[in-house]
Amino acid sequence: EPTLISGGVQGQVLRFDTFGNAITNLPGRVYLPLMREQTFRLSIKGLAFHDLVDDFAAAAVGTVCAYPGDSGFIEIAVCGGNA
Repeated sequence: EPTLISGGVQGQVLRFDTFGNAITNLPGRVYLPLMREQTFRLSIKGLAFHDLVDDFAAAAVGTVCAYPGDSGFIEIAVCGGNA
């Protein structure tokens, strides 16, 4: 389960799919509306980013982004690469 921390929420990467995208434990129905309304920053292993796209195809090549995945959770991807 995601946990509240000072200034935000801490989640985890649950697994990587066959495309190398990171599937988090952050439920999209809960966090995507907040991410659209407020400034946010995601950080994984020291890499911070703040791009949110509606689907993977909307991201520029090489961009690290978060998007609502088919899993129902926020997923993280590198367009044209592996997260």
